[in-house]
Amino acid sequence: MGRASVIFTESGYFGELCPTWLLYKIGKLSEATWTKRLYIPLDAPFERTEIDEYDSTTSVTVPLSAYTIREDKPNRVGVHLPTVFAFAEERCRQVGNQLDCTLIHRLVMRLSDIEEILQIDIRFHIQNGGMEDGFIYENPCKK
Repeated sequence: MGRASVIFTESGYFGELCPTWLLYKIGKLSEATWTKRLYIPLDAPFERTEIDEYDSTTSVTVPLSAYTIREDKPNRVGVHLPTVFAFAEERCRQVGNQLDCTLIHRLVMRLSDIEEILQIDIRFHIQNGGMEDGFIYENPCKK
């Protein structure tokens, strides 16, 4: 269904790149889908992306309160879409706009929020090759 990518930002004294944001392209969701939960696979390595200020894709940031977990869905983070929609709708209302949920095509998630919910160090796995069934595996592209 979706495709995940990661935005890296400079961190620390030496400007090391650190994964900060997970972008998840969801395509066009129906209004009915916004009443459900979405489980996003955290199968690293992710595609690296840059912030494009001219990108016209409608995005919404996932608030911490929208994340869920399920024991039977390891290496996935759940997103309660009604909470995301209510959050986005409230932000739009504050600036005098209305929100059309069918126009949202991307979720933006802070990796630190996902780590807090899942209680794992996702950024470590992204920087070091990936994660598969809870185990670190070597990225064949790294040499």
